[in-house]
Amino acid sequence: MDVDFLGSCDRMYSSAIILNSNHEYYTSCYLSGYVVECYLKHLILSYGVKEDGSDYTVGDIKSKYVHKIHQLISDLQDYINLSNNIPVSCRIDLNIVCKTICIGTGGHPKWDPKYRYGEHPAWNDKSYSDSYIRELNQLHDALLYLRTGGVI
Repeated sequence: MDVDFLGSCDRMYSSAIILNSNHEYYTSCYLSGYVVECYLKHLILSYGVKEDGSDYTVGDIKSKYVHKIHQLISDLQDYINLSNNIPVSCRIDLNIVCKTICIGTGGHPKWDPKYRYGEHPAWNDKSYSDSYIRELNQLHDALLYLRTGGVI
């Protein structure tokens, strides 16, 4: 079976919403970070170019970016600045669209898989989880726009 970052993004987005609606806030927040990660991995696999000029492979992406959302965002920004490979319509600033997930708000830390064992101070909070879902909804809407336009 082929790796499908975009399909994984869709599956986890749906699951995060279901978990949140069933008051499973912590797990919903945990899964939300993976939605963002899969979207970024899809963009880099589709449009990123390695330093030697070759395209990324799935293996490259899986080994280089193991749960490293912030490295993905940084590298994606570098690709945008250095080339025209990534269409303007795909250039979503996740530090704005997904601020709570990617930066953290209210003095709480950003998303990180290291919190999977219950250490994040806000993931059990309904309002915090709801903010993650709102951000994912914005990202999902942007993805729908890109898909209907044939960009991704």
